[in-house]
Amino acid sequence: MPWTATFVLSTLIVPFENGQLEPYVQELCQQAKVEALPVNVPSSIALQSAAVCLFAYSDMVYAGQPAKSCDAVVAALRPDDPKAAMDVCEAAGKITRDSASGRF
Repeated sequence: MPWTATFVLSTLIVPFENGQLEPYVQELCQQAKVEALPVNVPSSIALQSAAVCLFAYSDMVYAGQPAKSCDAVVAALRPDDPKAAMDVCEAAGKITRDSASGRF
């Protein structure tokens, strides 16, 4: 199995303790991916970036604050494009902070 496929499969197995949180986190990471990445980014980079976001925000304590730092998740998962993954992860934080302010 190619490394990219292994990365995606292994990182998408994220333990969600709150069943209501998973759909919100998926929507959050999808929106962050759309906002942070250019349209022509390779699909493998987009998937890896979304996986980093899902892992970081899966058990978010409160708006804008992932339970795991984006830096730590990117360092641990080592996606092909760390900058893209950081951009998506940080965009998710901005979206949730804006949401807490009534902008989302």
